Amino acid sequence: MEINDKLEQYYSKDLIKINILLNKIDNLKYEVEHGDTHFLCDISGVCEVEKVDDDADCDIGSCFFCGTELRRVNDDWYHNTAFDDNYHLIDSSYQTHNYMGSKAGQPRSVEERNLEDVEDELNKYNKLKIKQFALFGNPVSHSESPRIYNRLFVEKESLSSYVAKEVNGIRDIANQINNFDAVNITYPFKEVATNIVDDLTYYAEVTSSVNLIKKDGRKLIGYNTDGIGFSNTIDKLNQRILIIGAGSTAKVSAIVLKENGHSVYIVNRSQKNLEFFKEYGIHTFLSKNMPIEKFDIIVNMTNAGLEDNELPLEKEKLIELIKLSSKGIDLIYNKKTPFLALFEEYGKEYEDGKRMLLSQAIENMKIFFK
Repeated sequence: MEINDKLEQYYSKDLIKINILLNKIDNLKYEVEHGDTHFLCDISGVCEVEKVDDDADCDIGSCFFCGTELRRVNDDWYHNTAFDDNYHLIDSSYQTHNYMGSKAGQPRSVEERNLEDVEDELNKYNKLKIKQFALFGNPVSHSESPRIYNRLFVEKESLSSYVAKEVNGIRDIANQINNFDAVNITYPFKEVATNIVDDLTYYAEVTSSVNLIKKDGRKLIGYNTDGIGFSNTIDKLNQRILIIGAGSTAKVSAIVLKENGHSVYIVNRSQKNLEFFKEYGIHTFLSKNMPIEKFDIIVNMTNAGLEDNELPLEKEKLIELIKLSSKGIDLIYNKKTPFLALFEEYGKEYEDGKRMLLSQAIENMKIFFK
C-alpha cells in the first residue's frame, strides 16, 4: 500500500521541515559523539609559538586560552591532527581560530557548532503545536494502533503523537476528548459516543456509530471509516461476501461493500439488528436457518475468538461453508483465531484484521490532517 502517495497533501511544509531538522540533529549528535571531530576555538589571534620546527614546514604552538596543540602554516593555525606523520598539512578543515561563535572562549568541534546552528533553526518552530491523537476504548492495551499511526507519522515527517487510552464510559470520553485534536473510538463505545458529537457524517449517521471524532472549531464531528477501511482491502470486484455479526462495524461495512458492487449477506445469532440490513437491501439470515451456500469471502465481525476459543457460528455448519468458500477474514488481529484455524485446516486462504487496521488508519489520517 502506497502510504506516501495517499497522504502527501495532508501535511504542512512546517511539519516536514521540523522533522527534517530533527533527523539532522540526530545525525549531528551521533557525529559529535562518535565522529572524527574537527576542533575550533572561539578566541582569535592568541596562539603563541613555542618553537620553530626545523624538520617541517610549520611552527609548533598552542592556544594561549584553551591549550589546544596547534601548528602554523602560512600564518594560519591548524589542529595537530590535520597533519600526517611527517607533519605535512593534509586536512585544512581542521583550521582553528577563525570562527567567532556565540560562546567565546569555549573550544568546540565543528560538529558541535553545526549542531547548535540546527538547534537554533529548530527553535524558530517552538510555538508550533504538536498534533495529538488517541484511541479510546476498553480494553485497548492490546491495540496495534499507536504503533501503526506513529509509524505513519514518521514516514510522513509529521510532528504528531498517538496513544491508546482506556476509558470507563461516555463521561470519561467527554472529559478527555478536548486534550486531543482527534480521537478514534473502539469497542464498546462506538454507539454511545454519538451522544457527545455535534454533527455526524453520512456513514456515522446511518449506522448511529462513530469510530473517529475530530474537533472542528468548537464543534465535534463524528465519522465512521470502518466500512471504507474494510472495503479497501477487498482486492477483487463483484465478490459474494458473508459477514458474521450485526454490530456497528458489520453495518457500515455492509453498506460500503454493497455500494462498491459486492453481494453482501449477513448472518447473526439473534434477530436484533437484522432489520437495519433489510432496509438497505442486504440479505440476512439467522444462524440457525443459515443455508449452506458458496461465498467468495466469509468475514468474522464478532468478538468470538478475541479472548476465548469460541467460533462465530456452529462448527459443523461453518465447516461446510468453509469447504465451499475461497477465503476467510477475521477482524481480530495478531492471533490465529479458531475461525481462521478452520480455514487453514481446510487449505483455504485467510487473513486477520491487520490489513484493515492499516487501511482504516490511512482513511483516518486523511481526516486528521484535512
